[in-house]
Amino acid sequence: MLEIKRQGDVLIVALAAVEKRNAFTPELVDALSSLDCSEPGALVITNKGPAFSSGLDLKIFLTNKSTVKNYLYKINNLVEKLINCNKNTLIYLNGDAYGFGVELTYFADVVAAARPDVRLSLQGVKFGVFPPYTIALAKLLGPTTVRSLLAGPITAEAAVGLGLVHYIAPLEEVLATAFRPPGHIFKRARAHRELLREGLAEAPRILDELAELAEDSATRSLISRFFKD
Repeated sequence: MLEIKRQGDVLIVALAAVEKRNAFTPELVDALSSLDCSEPGALVITNKGPAFSSGLDLKIFLTNKSTVKNYLYKINNLVEKLINCNKNTLIYLNGDAYGFGVELTYFADVVAAARPDVRLSLQGVKFGVFPPYTIALAKLLGPTTVRSLLAGPITAEAAVGLGLVHYIAPLEEVLATAFRPPGHIFKRARAHRELLREGLAEAPRILDELAELAEDSATRSLISRFFKD
């Protein structure tokens, strides 16, 4: 599920549930949430396989409202853990990111991609599953970025222009430059994280609204059809 290795003070965590395209299942979320972020250094979240992540575990939306709500709050706990991490954080997209796989990048100090053609897509909108953190952080992201994300997939190259991706380079090259000097980068990150915390004040209300989709017949039908196809 996770492959973990250390390079000095850098903890590199690769999403490795390749058969599920690294979807954020409850088990994967629990594994990420259990990572130790208490010590200084750097945390890198990357992936094995062709996709960074396919996003939320949509099958959960075919259960019931209570289960969906518990799952979404588990997701939110992961987001808060990343914001409160004592390490500099980097998300390295070694494959395409979908849905929450895109939204998780909002909460990293640095975002990098392996190639210019890596895609970022909020695909859940076509199932009626709206992107909660894109909505919660709309003012911080800005209207141009939100419109671009909602309009369809964008490449990492285009995401650089929107400020969503900072580097397109091999991981070792990114690690050699992204956190130098580390103290300065962490100070800048703390300021950004404070803005994120303010934006997340609306997240519980939006997540509650998203949980309501478990009782929406049209949404359930679209998701069921997706898994049958």
